Amino acid sequence: MVKKYYLINLLLILIIAFLVNENYRVRTSPPPAGKETVGSKPRMLVPVSSSPAAKKEKPDPAVFRSVSDKNIFSPNRKEFPIPLTPDPTKKPPVRPNVQLFGVAIDEGFHSAVITNPTRRADKGERETMTVKEGQKVGEYSVAKILPDRITLELSADSFDVLLYDPTKPMKRPVIAPTKPPTPPTPAPPRPVSTTPPRPYTPPAVTSPPVRQPAGTITRPQVPQARTPVPPARRRPVPEIDDDDDDDDDDD
Repeated sequence: MVKKYYLINLLLILIIAFLVNENYRVRTSPPPAGKETVGSKPRMLVPVSSSPAAKKEKPDPAVFRSVSDKNIFSPNRKEFPIPLTPDPTKKPPVRPNVQLFGVAIDEGFHSAVITNPTRRADKGERETMTVKEGQKVGEYSVAKILPDRITLELSADSFDVLLYDPTKPMKRPVIAPTKPPTPPTPAPPRPVSTTPPRPYTPPAVTSPPVRQPAGTITRPQVPQARTPVPPARRRPVPEIDDDDDDDDDDD
C-alpha cells in the first residue's frame, strides 16, 4: 500500500513540473510574426468637428440658481411645504335623500325624525332614525333643528329639509282595486225521478219500560172480566089530564 502512494505522489510531481515549465516558456517566448497584440495597435485621433449642429446649447445659469438657493446642506435650511394639488378623482359630495317626518323641541332638547338614507335591509335596520344637532347624516351633519325644518350642512354646502314642502304635495297612498269575487259555478241539475214518492209511515212510539224498585216482585197483569152494565131506562112522561086544561081556559 505504501508503494502505491509513493507512485501516485511521484506522478503528480512530474505533472506539476511539466505545467510550470510550459507556463514559463509561453510567457518568455517572443510573439510570432504576423500576429498583433491588442496593445500594439496605434491609436487614431478623430478630429472634433466644429460645425454648429454639433455644438450643444449651454443651459441658462438661472436654471441652476434654484439649486443654489435651496441648498440642502445649509444649516439654515427649512422644510419646503409640498403644494397641495386638487385630487381630480374626488367627486363632489352627494346630498342625502332625506324626508322629515316630525320635530320635537323642548328646553335644551331638539330632535327630529327623518328617513334613514344609509339603511340596510339585510341587517334589519329601521326605515326612520332620530337625529339631534351635530349628528351625522351620511357626509352631512345636522346644523339646526327648527319647528318646521332642519338644516344639513357640509364644509361648503348646506340645504334645508322642510317638514311641509309646498313644492312636493303629499301623495295619497294608491289603493289597488280589489278584484270582485268570482261567482260560484252552478251545480248541474239533478235528473227528476218519475217514480212516485213512498207514503210516509210514522214510526211506532214505544213507551219506555218502568223501572221497579229493588226488592219488589212483579206479577203478571191478568185481564179482569168486565161485568155487563144494563142499559139505562128512561122514565115515563106523566100524562096531563084534560080537565085541568079546561079549568085553565076558564080562568
